[in-house]
Amino acid sequence: MLTSVSIRNFKAIKDETVLLSPLTIFAGYNGLGKSSILQVLLLLRQSYKNGDFSRGLFLRDDLLLQLGIGKDILSVDADPQETLAFTLEFEYDHELKLEFTPDKGSDVLPLTKELKDENFALENEPIFSRNFQYLCANRINPQVQYKASSYFVEQLQSLGKTGEYTVHYLAKNQDSVINNELLQHPKAKSNTLIDNVNAWLAEISPGVKAITTLHPDLEVASLNYQFETKYDYTESFKPTHVGFGLTYVLPVITAVLMSKAGDLIIVENPESHLHPAGQAKIGHLFAKAAGAGIQIIMETHSDHVINGVRVAVKQDILEGEDVSLYFIDRDIDQTNHESKIIPVYIDDKGKIEDWPMGFMDEWEKQLSDLLGE
Repeated sequence: MLTSVSIRNFKAIKDETVLLSPLTIFAGYNGLGKSSILQVLLLLRQSYKNGDFSRGLFLRDDLLLQLGIGKDILSVDADPQETLAFTLEFEYDHELKLEFTPDKGSDVLPLTKELKDENFALENEPIFSRNFQYLCANRINPQVQYKASSYFVEQLQSLGKTGEYTVHYLAKNQDSVINNELLQHPKAKSNTLIDNVNAWLAEISPGVKAITTLHPDLEVASLNYQFETKYDYTESFKPTHVGFGLTYVLPVITAVLMSKAGDLIIVENPESHLHPAGQAKIGHLFAKAAGAGIQIIMETHSDHVINGVRVAVKQDILEGEDVSLYFIDRDIDQTNHESKIIPVYIDDKGKIEDWPMGFMDEWEKQLSDLLGE
């Protein structure tokens, strides 16, 4: 498991160290660095896959990130002689330190220094292995059919960064037993993947049932939804007639349920297109996954997701110390463009004692305006 990441001279992050937990959450204003922290991890993953760092830091990769050239990622206030530096710390005190030359005109930045523990096998760490899923904010939309890829689904065990292979994965593995029994939904009809996906989906839309079918000759997979009635199910509906929320969250739920203890999931805005109760349930699911040994690192704009995690902590599903929550802020009176990463602590009752100004307090502000004279 990753236990910390240190970042120097990357975008609006001048020099910060962030402690990571089984569940790590980044929240804050737009454009101040939530995604940047995730991007560091993804950059290092795609660079490792492109040459074990010896070939440099790869800023463009169709499978993960497209970040342009050196000048696009270097801190605007960085000294020209300074390097771009990252340090990853893992369990058992293992450490990886990397420095890259900030070549402003190149999309591959040369490696200048690499230090790691002797006999430390990077390829076994989830961030560099197949025990990993990444879902970006721009996920699959409702469509009549979806991509199929035996390479992604069978060899990489990947849903794709937009979740584009989720329907194929479910069609192929729907009758498989979920990897982690601690994530079995109490209302699931069996311990299979599809029954548990449907049970968690029903937390978003009551009685919903996803039906996935692989069409190998056409190299596509199809998705339909049915809804439970008193005695049976409705006819099937195409995703285009159901709405964004269910299809948008389907890769998120699948990624969690297909993972096993020790895996790593990085996800952006899991709450997109969900109503507040559904957002809270996703927070609850993430807390259960972290408690079951799956490391999750995410960014969110949703107080409902965070409150779902807090309730799970109060219910002893996850320890408060196993959640790292950060608020990303910036002082507009400072002379340089630099973000501040402020830790927000959740106690074992799910309470937040020291509530930073601007952190998930908009509801109270609007209510105060409504009640004020």
